[in-house]
Amino acid sequence: RAGAPVDATPTPPPLSSRRALRSRALSLAAPPRRRSLPAWVSAHLLFVPLFLLLLRAPAGRGGASDALPLGCTFVLGVSTGYIGCMALVLVGEHAGSAEEKELWGTASSFSLMLGLTAGSLLSFALSAAFASPS
Repeated sequence: RAGAPVDATPTPPPLSSRRALRSRALSLAAPPRRRSLPAWVSAHLLFVPLFLLLLRAPAGRGGASDALPLGCTFVLGVSTGYIGCMALVLVGEHAGSAEEKELWGTASSFSLMLGLTAGSLLSFALSAAFASPS
């Protein structure tokens, strides 16, 4: 009928497509396989030359030049958090008893903190070595 108000509420997707979206979202959040974690860590090392290139790049005018370093820092933080959490989640597969799981958890947490500290200290050294003179 002409002139009748149109219902603006969107219709929900069919149940099958909702299930497909849910399974896709869950597969993205699933932990990587134990064998693929070293590949993720190796790919994560590509951030080092990227940040060295950003460090040597000439500064632009205004805040527009900060978008790329901020975006790279954001991606680095998210990927570091994901890899670190997945390493802690996957370490439980090796332990049998509750005492072993506690020991593995403590050792892996200490190793994670040691690695983050060493990476931060290395970043200060690289920043001092490769920084462009002002």
